[in-house]
Amino acid sequence: MSMDGFVLTALQYELEQMLLPARVNKIYQPSPYEIILHLRRPGESLQLLLSAHPRQARVHLTDRDRKNPTKPPHFCLLLRKHLTGSHLIAIKRPHFERILNFHFQTNDELGEPIQRVVTLEIMGKHSNIILSREEGGEILDSIKRVTPSMSRYRQILPGLPYTLPPAQEKIDPRQVKELNFYSSLQVRNEPLPQAIIRVFAGIGPLLAKELIHRASLSPEVLPRELDRQQLRLLWQHFSQLVDVVENHALEPSVVLDQNKFPIAFSFIPLHQFEGHEQFPCSRLNTAADLYYYQQETQQAGIIRRQQLQGAIEKEMNRLKKTIAQQEAEMEKIQEGEKYRYMGELLTANLFRISPGDSYIEVVDYQSPAKAKIEIPLEPNLTPAANAQRYFHRYRKSKKGKPQLQHQLTKNKDDLTYLESVALALFHASNDEEIAEIEKELISQGFGQKQYVVHGKRAKHDKAPSTPHPTIYRSSDGFTILVGKNNRQNDYLTRRLAKGEDYWFHAQGIPGSHVIVRCPAGKVPPASTLEDAALLAAYYSNGRWSNQVAVDYTRVKNVRKPRGARPGMVIYNGHKTIFITPRKRDLAKLKIIDQEGED
Repeated sequence: MSMDGFVLTALQYELEQMLLPARVNKIYQPSPYEIILHLRRPGESLQLLLSAHPRQARVHLTDRDRKNPTKPPHFCLLLRKHLTGSHLIAIKRPHFERILNFHFQTNDELGEPIQRVVTLEIMGKHSNIILSREEGGEILDSIKRVTPSMSRYRQILPGLPYTLPPAQEKIDPRQVKELNFYSSLQVRNEPLPQAIIRVFAGIGPLLAKELIHRASLSPEVLPRELDRQQLRLLWQHFSQLVDVVENHALEPSVVLDQNKFPIAFSFIPLHQFEGHEQFPCSRLNTAADLYYYQQETQQAGIIRRQQLQGAIEKEMNRLKKTIAQQEAEMEKIQEGEKYRYMGELLTANLFRISPGDSYIEVVDYQSPAKAKIEIPLEPNLTPAANAQRYFHRYRKSKKGKPQLQHQLTKNKDDLTYLESVALALFHASNDEEIAEIEKELISQGFGQKQYVVHGKRAKHDKAPSTPHPTIYRSSDGFTILVGKNNRQNDYLTRRLAKGEDYWFHAQGIPGSHVIVRCPAGKVPPASTLEDAALLAAYYSNGRWSNQVAVDYTRVKNVRKPRGARPGMVIYNGHKTIFITPRKRDLAKLKIIDQEGED
């Protein structure tokens, strides 16, 4: 969601109440788009976040700690030079635009009082943070410079005077009258939400939908299709919205989805999210901080997953190319016995070779028909040297074969391992599981360059947290444990499971270890075995196949070879179930938080 004019108006009021006046103690720039001002008032310290992010431009107080670069960016150093020790004395806003001017009082080199203005422009991808000498004065610099090649109409460069963005031809909601409200809307030939957004300043998509919902109108209706009663009801909710902001009668809240994840926030309860939990906040700044922090965390997790996935795919592609080359080389090495045989044939026919011959025809005693074959010769070598040349090829191929075979086997094992990691990453449902996969890769030697966290190599935790496999309840009431990555797989099979429990795994392909708990004296029925096989097939590379072979055996028949990769085991005494993994069948199994609790 975007920070529209109404939200910005409400935030401005809170910021004025909480910050004026305040002294600037420290300034940081944790990202290319964000500035954090550490402000001090009597008895409290506050952090003001200004962001010019293309999709999440905003302003609000925050209590979240952010990592700062070791070398501050140039714009951060400039802000420190001009603002450190200054006092925030005013927060102004031109018209009803999504622009805030933060006025700071400081002194020049001679001790004379001067002002500096930080302007935050919230305009989507064109958002910016600009430092000027005074309001409308010379620009000192900005977090994003706008050159003539980027914009012919408005440049943001040091030395130029600051000018406001082109005014939007929209009506100030605080000044509109009822009849003007009707006439301005009904001339628009577009759905009602878009009409409201384009006619009235400060209203974003979220508030427009909220107005329409409260008026019990359809989002697809055109303004000209509304009757007088519908228009009047819409006007009443519109004017109530203006009154809430004008009178500072805010009721900030954050809307949470079923996973307790924030999906929206506002200064009023959002009735359009029926059935969702509305988490009330004491201040709109608190609601904004909660919402954007979770959004940033989710986005960072998505980026982290994508980077990790890209690095794994890159390494897998490299291994596939190397394996193909090594297999081709192995085929050539297999011809070593052929070179030995040709050397023996030449040795037996030395007397028939004349100096300068480029080939010789000899009888192939290994062929059933004793046919003749041609053996190429080097004309400048003696007959004996030609024979030794073939023996030398044979010895060379024989010597290189073990090393090449070792490398080929290792690369194939690495590829199989990375396929299992890629599958685990696909099934990872939170940041903790992604972090587990990342640490595992580094521990296995794949983290020298490719797999990094926030620009530097990840460090191993001194006390790794206990893995948390997913727990299901079978249709017969048996507990089924599913490992979603190799660390969880090893923990399940080697530490958590007991010898008489049942172990499941998709046959011959990367996948999860699945354990069926077997209480003393109980044997799981066939339906529970099928449930476990379904889970093993679904959480494997065969999840899109029609028939997946799933092996199962007692845990006591499963062991891990010395030096094997995480998640790699061997087993015996197994049986096989063939099953088609379907998500609708999986939905019948209950997921429980911990053993014995739904």
